[in-house]
Amino acid sequence: MDALIKAAYRQIFHEQQMLDSNRQTCLESQLRIGQITVRDFIRGLAISDAFRRLNYESNNNYRFVQICVQRLLGCKVYNEREKLAWSIVLATKGLHRFIDDLVDSEEYMSNTNSKFKIQNSKLRKPDRTKVWEYVSVAFFF
Repeated sequence: MDALIKAAYRQIFHEQQMLDSNRQTCLESQLRIGQITVRDFIRGLAISDAFRRLNYESNNNYRFVQICVQRLLGCKVYNEREKLAWSIVLATKGLHRFIDDLVDSEEYMSNTNSKFKIQNSKLRKPDRTKVWEYVSVAFFF
């Protein structure tokens, strides 16, 4: 379990931000006793005050989207259109719902296949249009 928790911190905070002061001991405890899944632990890390302070407050929305897609989905933003689409989601829904949309996305779920697996880095295929379709629907209805 310790290795899993460390891997989750490495995924979300990367090596430069892995400090004891950024630990989320309450989330860790809940994960250890089975109250939350690894996916919920990842979600909790991504909406934590430490992550918000280090990444959201110190970057513009476009850069924050790049960081989140890379760390939560394990890959880079495919192109500027996708970055803009996710930025619109962030601006309209807010930070928590943006993180929820990433963690609850089909892409995230298809790449973990288990509630006990940490996301791996991967290359993306160019047919990722779900978020673009969502944004188009959201703004035209």
